[in-house]
Amino acid sequence: MKILQYFLLLLLLSAISLVVFILTQNPDFKVEKQFKVDVPKSTVYNYVKDLNNWSHWINTQKQDNGTYLLSIDKLGKYYIQSEYSYPSDSISQDILNDKGISNIRWKFSQDKDSLGTLVDFTFESSLDLKTKILTFFTGSPNQIARKEIEKNINSFAVYFIQHYKEHTFDSIGLLDKKATSYLSLPSKTVSIDKLRDQLIEDYDQLVDFTNSNNIQHQDVLVLFIDPSTTDKAITYKGSVAISQDIFLNPEDLFDLISLEDQSYFQTQLQGYYTHLIPSIKKSNDLLNQSDFNKDNNGVLLLEFDKASLESPLPSSWKTKIEIPILPYTLPSTTQDTSI
Repeated sequence: MKILQYFLLLLLLSAISLVVFILTQNPDFKVEKQFKVDVPKSTVYNYVKDLNNWSHWINTQKQDNGTYLLSIDKLGKYYIQSEYSYPSDSISQDILNDKGISNIRWKFSQDKDSLGTLVDFTFESSLDLKTKILTFFTGSPNQIARKEIEKNINSFAVYFIQHYKEHTFDSIGLLDKKATSYLSLPSKTVSIDKLRDQLIEDYDQLVDFTNSNNIQHQDVLVLFIDPSTTDKAITYKGSVAISQDIFLNPEDLFDLISLEDQSYFQTQLQGYYTHLIPSIKKSNDLLNQSDFNKDNNGVLLLEFDKASLESPLPSSWKTKIEIPILPYTLPSTTQDTSI
């Protein structure tokens, strides 16, 4: 009986010693990782800066006070908020429920061998008491944190491949448009990485004006592309087609554009806008290989439907590319009437 009591006492002392040992272990961890994303630096920066986007690749929930609850398997929960940022260079998110140095840092740099971005990621924090006890036998805080955080970083990279790099391009064919009037904004030049936000702003501004003045319009944003467009920036006039005659006051910030009947060679890009300029070039190449001739007096049009403008997923964005062509006539044939 005494042997059993001694054994139980020894077991209790061992358990107490183990608990004390666990409690005295350093719960801090620091995970540093560099990885590459095949999209421009400014695109990655703008995406990371908006904490609403994080739910695409990691478990986050926005709280009523504006902070975000970040949940990571085997690491626990962390309340984070934006701390500081330097445009297209670096971002820091502060972790609120920790007394020591505790934050998430991102550093962005241009990859020398491509148009992609090198991301230096640092997550520095600590395990809470419950998590430290539950994970003690699976490794050190650094080992556990590295394994779990790398899973989420891989999800981040995969998200960018799926929604920013992958895209489709299709030839639609001939399109005949009847004469149409457009309500248009003044010409502007926008870089490719900022085009998305500007298109939404243009569309909202045009629709607000048409709705407030009871003007019927199509739910499609049409860009009249200027020839000065380059590989990195697009010069255009944003517009919507309207179905009635209107008169504008001189103080209105809008113009009216009228297009006569016109035929177009139409293609479609589905994907992020970094693929837009290459797709326009590909459309011109297809046109040159066809039986149609480009109308150099016409205007290149890009069309963005409402669903694409409202979708947060770049892989679903559809852009119709419309190149004006000259009227097509079938080659004449002469019937041989000789006997």
